[in-house]
Amino acid sequence: MSLTFSLQALLVRHEAYMAEAEEERSKLIANVNKLEAENKHLEATNTRIIEENRGLLNQLEDINDTVTESNAQVQTLTTTLNSRIISLCSK
Repeated sequence: MSLTFSLQALLVRHEAYMAEAEEERSKLIANVNKLEAENKHLEATNTRIIEENRGLLNQLEDINDTVTESNAQVQTLTTTLNSRIISLCSK
């Protein structure tokens, strides 16, 4: 009878471990699913931000080109003005 009791106790303990393991597995699966959904959301956000940054970079490059052109034009006008001033002063 003691052997039957020991086997039954062992079976009960095994079933409890199996139930606990299944519960833990379910929690882990739920956590993995949550993390995958979060990762998908973060990837979408990252893609959107990358696109925004590209647009901002293009705008910045256009502004830098405009500033460079403006500086060159200012330099040309300054040179022309100085030349005219010298020309007028020498008359």
